[in-house]
Amino acid sequence: MQACRWVSYIYRYRETKRQENAGFIKIQKLKYESGDIGRFQIGIRIMKLMPCRCEVYLMLEPDRIYPVQTMYISERMRDMIMLRFDLPWTIAVSGEKSISECIGLFFRCEDGDIFAGMWKEGRLCVNPIVISETEQKTKDNERDIHKDKDINQGKEKDEKKNLSLQQPCKPRKREPENTYREMLNTYPKLPLFADTHLLECVKIAPQDIGKLAIGNWKLGTNSFVSHGFYHYQYLMFGRVLLDGEERIVVGIPGVFTNKERYVANMFGFIRFVPSQKTDYLTGKFGYWVVEVVSE
Repeated sequence: MQACRWVSYIYRYRETKRQENAGFIKIQKLKYESGDIGRFQIGIRIMKLMPCRCEVYLMLEPDRIYPVQTMYISERMRDMIMLRFDLPWTIAVSGEKSISECIGLFFRCEDGDIFAGMWKEGRLCVNPIVISETEQKTKDNERDIHKDKDINQGKEKDEKKNLSLQQPCKPRKREPENTYREMLNTYPKLPLFADTHLLECVKIAPQDIGKLAIGNWKLGTNSFVSHGFYHYQYLMFGRVLLDGEERIVVGIPGVFTNKERYVANMFGFIRFVPSQKTDYLTGKFGYWVVEVVSE
């Protein structure tokens, strides 16, 4: 089966009317044993004088949207902002719907800017009240689906309730150290220099963050993470020395500059670890790191 891919243009909208071209969306269907995914590559021109948050939604239908992630835009970001993320090819919200059957992507900035890229004919709804109501319906539907799934598993509902009251079931937690060691043993190793604070490092992708504790999952929707992965095609996971202590971190590859430091700090990456020890960080390659949390 040939790969499914296409390109759509992003336009700015004012009062439901389409204005100038503002970027592009590239979509590719990738097949994996665990299921098909849709890979999105987005380039969008958003000129902001102040930092701004932009919510990204998948338009299932004209009156139904599915929240994808949040972009945080710095006033120093100029020209084209690049974003990359993966979604399941089939979205299970009030029934199944494939990405190709959806209408497009919708971008809503907190300062009022509206952008959309549509690969299927449909009406663009930009009324903030309608969006808010629709988003709540989507969340309610997701909650109902998970609730029904839990109720239907095992025995009849009443028997399951009685059993749970008599004998509470505690979920088994996987030890974080076991997960870290498994990832360090199985993922591709990164080359290390003899004189470095990097002790043991491997290459990972944004979806691998889902193997870590839930407190780290927000990194999967962090725009700085997506930006770094887009440019270098990998993220770093490993053991490093910070302040004389060994820490487990996720790192974003990059070159140290004052501008890059400003952006990295805005997205929570306040430490830079060069690939080799050096007295001068400017212009050196390394990783913007954040410590992994265990819960």
